[in-house]
Amino acid sequence: RSGTLDLSLLRSPEVSCAREDAALRRVEKLEPFADIGRHCIRIALGWHSAELPREEQAAALAETLFTPLVDYRGKAIQAGFLGLDGGESLQPCWAKPALDGNGWILRLHETLGRRGIARLRLAENFAASLTNLLEAPGEAITEISFTPYQLVSVRITR
Repeated sequence: RSGTLDLSLLRSPEVSCAREDAALRRVEKLEPFADIGRHCIRIALGWHSAELPREEQAAALAETLFTPLVDYRGKAIQAGFLGLDGGESLQPCWAKPALDGNGWILRLHETLGRRGIARLRLAENFAASLTNLLEAPGEAITEISFTPYQLVSVRITR
């Protein structure tokens, strides 16, 4: 407010979780000492602009700052995904091996309430197709058309 940023850390040794018992219309305390003990709170402050490149937007920086690295000790492999062109609000949020062992799944999240089209850049001999959260086969694509706040799943195969 008025150029001042306040951060409050509230502690309550009594109730942090409660439920309403519909039959008795009362609130029952479930965890009387829920927040007693050691806590780690991380916060980052920075400038935000929807016009920044994808890698400098708040969603990308938060992923970088708050997602732990995965240690990989195997041989180097080519995943096929080289990046996205356009659609700066479409953020890669995670990747995982496909359940059926055929390629891997890239999940992208639109973070700024925009519509658009992003072009996939893939390495030679790789292909992409849309899929859903259950990884059902979908149509082959080279571009991703997205809507506000949409979660997009793409299967990338050799």
